[in-house]
Amino acid sequence: METPDELDVAPFIREFSSRVRESGSEPTKTETGPSSDLDVPSFIRQTSTTQPARTTDGFGALQWGTMRRGSSSSDLDTIRVPANVSTVTPNYSDDLLSVWSGKFPLEPLGLMLAGAICAKSERGSEDSCPLVVLRSRGDGNVTLTGAVCDGVGGAGSSTTLVDEGGRMVERTQAFVASRLVRRSLTELSLSGQALDAQTLQRKISKSLAEFKDRHLHESSSSLRGSMIKTLPSTLALFQCLIDRANRGGSLRLTTSWAGDSRIYVLSPRTGLAQLTRDDVEIDDAFEQLKLDPPTTNVLNGSGSFEVHRTSIHIDLPCVVVAATDGMFGYLPTPGSLELLLLQEMAAATDITQFAHSIALRVGELTADDVSSVIAMIGFGADIQSAAGQFATRLRSLNEQYGGRTPEELLLSEESELERLWLLERKPYSRLLAGDR
Repeated sequence: METPDELDVAPFIREFSSRVRESGSEPTKTETGPSSDLDVPSFIRQTSTTQPARTTDGFGALQWGTMRRGSSSSDLDTIRVPANVSTVTPNYSDDLLSVWSGKFPLEPLGLMLAGAICAKSERGSEDSCPLVVLRSRGDGNVTLTGAVCDGVGGAGSSTTLVDEGGRMVERTQAFVASRLVRRSLTELSLSGQALDAQTLQRKISKSLAEFKDRHLHESSSSLRGSMIKTLPSTLALFQCLIDRANRGGSLRLTTSWAGDSRIYVLSPRTGLAQLTRDDVEIDDAFEQLKLDPPTTNVLNGSGSFEVHRTSIHIDLPCVVVAATDGMFGYLPTPGSLELLLLQEMAAATDITQFAHSIALRVGELTADDVSSVIAMIGFGADIQSAAGQFATRLRSLNEQYGGRTPEELLLSEESELERLWLLERKPYSRLLAGDR
């Protein structure tokens, strides 16, 4: 068995693995050979007819993985991993929270990553752990894929027994669905296949349908009707090429989604903008916060669904955020997410502290599970440098919100929040899919 330093991987992976070890969080070791099997539970083994995930071009890759104490959800996430893929476990983990972070010089641009999953129940989060895959392209450039998946608890409240390491555990279909979707995304991302809408839809449909046919029996839920879905989950995914010859131009960002999980972009010049349009009947983001409308389109194993896809060029530097609704659904206004992110960025001394602080603060605000990926591109590998570039923007927001934090804004009258939304709405909505 080889350690990540001995694997034939790209320099940025070896550097990151070294940084992780210095922080006390070891990457998982991987078996070599196509038949290696990293504790794949029997129902996953039986469900998949695909080959083990592998990079097809021989270059290295890095992925985030789960190793959370007190939680067996990592079994549902596990796939067979080839030897040229390094799996990095959380920087911090306890029974309810796991946090990942990393930084890569990738001169002259730089990349910093932060992400987390927070569970509100001891039975575990119905969000899967966030997906991050970095693939070296052999020319020094890197393809970054990030995604979040949220099992839909109402529509997927029916339960089923799953084999987790030889132990049968009752899980909601929402819990299982988000992990099956993440597993499909991981296999596609590591293989280097194009993540177009048709490929995503075909891969996810097959995975959910195979599990449904083999393992689902009569639901234990008393809920019935058209709102109930088999294995329902949301998806919000972004992918981009980090071109090291790009010295500050723009970045082509591709997004794919279904449901009400979101992709955002945050710019020092123009602030926060939502890119993906929620699959709900109410279009206004502030009204969505007040009314929490049901989703009209989610990934599922019982009917049709649509994976939306769009591409856009974003000015560098920028921050890309993938988040489930637990991260933004309990804030006072849609735009106040930017205030929270920039306040924590200004206070952080490194990317790990930023990742942990964001996770803890959002976890205190929300009543839902939360998962997120935050990719900071073009700021170098120094969080304080990034905070400096956002300093003018943060001063403007402090003036706009009267020096109040999002937590303090939650105590405001609705008329005051509506006034603030009128100020936020145009810049926040400027890049919404279908409007640009």
